[in-house]
Amino acid sequence: MPGDPGEGGSTGGTGGGGGGGTGGGSEAVGTGPGGDGPAIGEGFNWRRRAIAAEQKLEQAQARFQEQLKDLEAQLVAARAGLGEAERRRAIDAELMAAGVLDLETARLLTESAVPGDAEPADAVAELRRRKPFLFRSAPAASAMSAITEPGRAGADLAGAARESGDRRALLRYLRSKRSM
Repeated sequence: MPGDPGEGGSTGGTGGGGGGGTGGGSEAVGTGPGGDGPAIGEGFNWRRRAIAAEQKLEQAQARFQEQLKDLEAQLVAARAGLGEAERRRAIDAELMAAGVLDLETARLLTESAVPGDAEPADAVAELRRRKPFLFRSAPAASAMSAITEPGRAGADLAGAARESGDRRALLRYLRSKRSM
């Protein structure tokens, strides 16, 4: 009879090389009886996928940690650069207010001679004391300054200059006449 275990074919799928059956033990893990869908090996497939997903997650976390470290280092460098730029701007402002002749030279001397935590005003004052030739000297007073006396008419100044004979009064009159 064809269904007898002793003959060539088997119906249970446990036979090895007989002519019939399901191929004898070569059935894929995860298919149920009759090969119609997952039943037995479904847990193994999800387990492998979960392990692979956890490994990917760990790799992504490691990459993000490296990126975070790099960005933190860049932030520290940017803050240091910003602090240096602000210090240079403050030194430049103090040097310009002090009447420097050569800004770049004075800035280099100020930065190299003074420690980083010193105030820019103190640093510029020290530079001015040590190297006064880098700064403009105070303008000398002249007899013909451009400042005129407000509120006095030209006739009053002319009369005062005529009566007194003083040269300074005459110069005041001439300045007021020039500015009119």
